[in-house]
Amino acid sequence: MPTGGNVSLKCDPFATAEVGQYMTENNTWGSKGVVGWTQCIGGAPHGSSGMTAQWTWDWKSEGDNVKAYPEVVFGHKPGYTKSTTTLLPRKLAKIQTLVLDYDVQTEREGTGNMSIDMWLTNTVTPATFAAPPITHEIMIWLEVFGPMYPGGQQVDKVRINGTMYRVFVGEKFGLGWRYLAFVPNSPMQTMGSIDLMPFFVYLKGKKLITTEEFLSTVNFGNELISGSGETKLNRFAVTVN
Repeated sequence: MPTGGNVSLKCDPFATAEVGQYMTENNTWGSKGVVGWTQCIGGAPHGSSGMTAQWTWDWKSEGDNVKAYPEVVFGHKPGYTKSTTTLLPRKLAKIQTLVLDYDVQTEREGTGNMSIDMWLTNTVTPATFAAPPITHEIMIWLEVFGPMYPGGQQVDKVRINGTMYRVFVGEKFGLGWRYLAFVPNSPMQTMGSIDLMPFFVYLKGKKLITTEEFLSTVNFGNELISGSGETKLNRFAVTVN
């Protein structure tokens, strides 16, 4: 088993590991038919309520589809039997505080992004990866490298937490859910705290969500199309109240 510093890495497709309130997943969802690739991920606890993680990848240039999303998971990812935490899923209307704290370093070449990915569902127990129970996928891109573009169509621009985002909407996306993406025009901040609630306030104002949905999970990772790289998540924590 390879190691990244003090972190042991798992390289099997879809390998998972529990890390306190979180989980790492070697998500290779778009790899069917692709050969000669490698991807590994691992994590470790950090402080009383956070974690660190590291992942590496090497994807050959083959098509322009997303091959993978190595990620850390906080919550009940649809299709899994349980949540990583008692704090999620929770109805959006009942959430007052939702903050993501991170410190990340990444070296990469090729095409992909670094992003936050959140799943909304119509149930507190989303046991299947389908629509339903999935109602929405909400992505907040932190950076993009290479010729990668969000799904759907751009419908708006909005400034949230001081950053200007282009807003994309895709209907009947994936297996039938609504896809929403916020794509920034500015370079990525490699560390900080992101207040996620203003994104939901904006989406409710645009009638793209109702807040009666359940926030099932908050994930952080790299969507990858091609190329190689390494990401070190020095600190990651999600606060929910």
